[in-house]
Amino acid sequence: MKRKGVRGGGEREFDGVDVRPGVVTVRTPTGHGSGFFISSDGYLLTNQHVVGSAKTVRVILHSGRHVPAEVLRTDAARDIALLKVGEKGFRSLSLSFAELPVGADVLRSEEHTSELQSHHD
Repeated sequence: MKRKGVRGGGEREFDGVDVRPGVVTVRTPTGHGSGFFISSDGYLLTNQHVVGSAKTVRVILHSGRHVPAEVLRTDAARDIALLKVGEKGFRSLSLSFAELPVGADVLRSEEHTSELQSHHD
């Protein structure tokens, strides 16, 4: 299995798939954070603390293009927010709710830089 997750330059692949097109930066009037598409038709997740009480935010795509997004739902207790952009055709990243064994590979999106890492703890 090919697993790469190099920080600061280099490739951003996980099992041979470039995940960068699925990762975005979410900008609000008061700050920014990262997020990622969970469907090709424009639904994405970010943290609730990133969007706060905003109803709309600006999403910066991997290409650098800015698109507006509507904040559909937030859950402060779980620190998660569901957003929707009005376009389709995005690379989505899958979610897993399975309990992971120690040493499993995971991806995380870093705030603002949208860099991905593979961790082996």
